[in-house]
Amino acid sequence: MGITPLVSVIMSVHNGEDYLKKSIQSILDQTFKDFEFLIINDKSMDSSAEIIQSFKDERIVCVTNEENLKLAASLNKGLHMAKGKYVARMDDDDIALPVRLEKQVDFLEMHPNVGLLGTYAELFGSKKGVRKHSSINNELKVRTFFSCQFCHPSVMLRRSILHQNNLSYDPSFKTAQDFE
Repeated sequence: MGITPLVSVIMSVHNGEDYLKKSIQSILDQTFKDFEFLIINDKSMDSSAEIIQSFKDERIVCVTNEENLKLAASLNKGLHMAKGKYVARMDDDDIALPVRLEKQVDFLEMHPNVGLLGTYAELFGSKKGVRKHSSINNELKVRTFFSCQFCHPSVMLRRSILHQNNLSYDPSFKTAQDFE
């Protein structure tokens, strides 16, 4: 990994012990290795802190909030810290396939006109199935008027877009921060 990683993976954790170990491991096991992994522990009261600390990987940067700031504010902390050309989102209860980052970086590198992309998502736990959204740009734009068309923890975007447009998550949104 270079001094400046190509990708910044951002995860906010709040009492996520149930899937956290598998979630973190799925990012560390990526075929693409040039990333920093920014984990914001949002004042977890379970064993999340111990799980995060059990990983000894130089790509992990863990920040612990002194108070529970909630998801949007914690993600903004991660966005502020991000150094990568690309920002990838990950949630503490999701598992990424091993080639996720590699395929997303390759796509963005080959398509400089694309600013953001996401993937299908296979649901596990209490919900089953595959969440699919259109991959046609104009369809995505129209459907976004009615619902979020990106599975948030599968998103990768160009960090430059965030900076050029002064974009961040609105902390007043308790849910659907990504849709806003």
